[in-house]
Amino acid sequence: MPNEKIITLSDENFDQEVLSGPNILVQFWAPWSQPCSQLSPVIDTIADEFDKKIIVYRLNIEKSPRVVEEYRVRQVPTLILFELGGEIYRKIGVINKSVLSSLIRGSFRNLNY
Repeated sequence: MPNEKIITLSDENFDQEVLSGPNILVQFWAPWSQPCSQLSPVIDTIADEFDKKIIVYRLNIEKSPRVVEEYRVRQVPTLILFELGGEIYRKIGVINKSVLSSLIRGSFRNLNY
């Protein structure tokens, strides 16, 4: 069952959703990618852990060629953290929850705890 806290992105809504908001994590993925399948549960738990502190999105690279080209995504999974419209961190490949959680806490300046 999909995590309701994770929003699906596309070429049509990417700019409106991502470039105007603070504290954003975008997972670029593909349905055929085994590493993406391994990472998805980690992203689900991150969405739960950081609920209302960051916004988590997924973007299927096969359905969004404009964004993939614009952000030069060449491998999946790729995770990009955005803050106020700018890319602040990029990770390619699978990452475990504790490392990703630490990266998020260290990257976003305005998380309230």
